[in-house]
Amino acid sequence: FPYTTLFRSTFNGIMKLCSLYVPEGLRDTYFLLDGWGEFRNIYTFDPAEKYNTAHVDKAGTLGTKIDDGWKYKVLNLTVDGALNDDDVLYLKDLVTNGELHTLDMTGAKLENLPDNAFKDCGGLKKIILPSTLKTIGNYAFSMCGGLTFVAIPEGVTSIGKMAFCQCLGLTSISLPSTLVSIGETAFMNSKNITSIYAGMKSPISGKAIDSMMGGFFGTVDKDKCILYVPIGSSSAYSAVGEWNELKNIVEFSPEFTVDDTREIAECLKDKITKLTITGELDSNDY
Repeated sequence: FPYTTLFRSTFNGIMKLCSLYVPEGLRDTYFLLDGWGEFRNIYTFDPAEKYNTAHVDKAGTLGTKIDDGWKYKVLNLTVDGALNDDDVLYLKDLVTNGELHTLDMTGAKLENLPDNAFKDCGGLKKIILPSTLKTIGNYAFSMCGGLTFVAIPEGVTSIGKMAFCQCLGLTSISLPSTLVSIGETAFMNSKNITSIYAGMKSPISGKAIDSMMGGFFGTVDKDKCILYVPIGSSSAYSAVGEWNELKNIVEFSPEFTVDDTREIAECLKDKITKLTITGELDSNDY
């Protein structure tokens, strides 16, 4: 709400020369108040749109890129540049105490997503992880019940224990070909997953599996969930415990011919190596 005290001593001399931007719905309020109405032009803006991108030059400074008065109103955010654990904690705060639900970190420089990074962030719906990422920490997305999509990039080698535990909104997950370790019960109680795309040519086995706690995939419906594996690797997956508990193992190749780009599942977008499109394209396709 606009202040009126000491108004003229603060803005005297510039009101007829510059434009004033105020939050949506408050233009008339400012216009009718003594002093504020003297600005040459008064426009409205949506803080959720104003702060939907952030470039971080120095790791640890993400919090300085978004005005404190608006940070809890941001809905969608694209972040690039250098990040550290403090920046991740700041992002978690925007989800936990604010309205942030969609986060694109593709261009961010971060190799290790810390333990508990987004734990208990029930409002988080979609996240695209940094292309530089190598590890996903323990409990990183545990209890993110609203999460419906997560893009795990090629280059990730490790997913920590219970990293995606109790993510009830997930119906599909895509694992990169670079993955060599999955922690205990990484997807425990994410029972609505119906498709798993494993990019690894050989199944992960050994001490990473904790069968007493439900293994990697816990309460995933083993009879209905489809496990997609690289061409020529189905026999290897069928021979290894945990993976062979999934009754439907199908080989796939990340090459597509489609009439409509919307036919491509979100979880496969980072796996496509060859794409043939027929028909007409519009701006959404691009």
